[in-house]
Amino acid sequence: MAEKSLIRLGVLTRPHGLAGGIRCRLDQQRVPSISTPCEVQLGYSLSFANPFELVLNESGREGEIVCFFRGIDDRDKAATIVDMGLFIDQNVLSYNDQFSDPGLIGFDVQDERENSLGQLSGIVNAVAHSLWRVKEGEREWLLPAIEEFILDIDTMNRLILVRLIPGLYNDDVEVVQ
Repeated sequence: MAEKSLIRLGVLTRPHGLAGGIRCRLDQQRVPSISTPCEVQLGYSLSFANPFELVLNESGREGEIVCFFRGIDDRDKAATIVDMGLFIDQNVLSYNDQFSDPGLIGFDVQDERENSLGQLSGIVNAVAHSLWRVKEGEREWLLPAIEEFILDIDTMNRLILVRLIPGLYNDDVEVVQ
């Protein structure tokens, strides 16, 4: 598994039950679906991580999942991996809402005329919908991540095409064509 595609999903916090389950506190608010079984890395940092096979995951409390790993089949064994980070290939993750996928961070953002608007630098999870933080040089602005504004997400070219409305990108109130 190539290191460059691994992301830290969260931190293993404590054993769950008697069958070797362990809670994982997620680094993000959105809970992904994980295609299991899959190879993951566990460690205090990716540099010192060891391979494990994640065989099952279940929903836990808010912001958590419960993980089951091959070879970790009781509470005592689960306790040996507490406080380790869970590093996973982002290709095995999927999100119910495509606009909340942290894999989009780093994509270039362009308007309908192919003018560069910056790069997606973060995702803010608001009550109604996600907001994308777009950074252009020293300037940062928020884009509502909804279908009315997001025209296309080109994963091959790491490009997001958006529709602007007056006042969204600039403070001027001119009509955007």
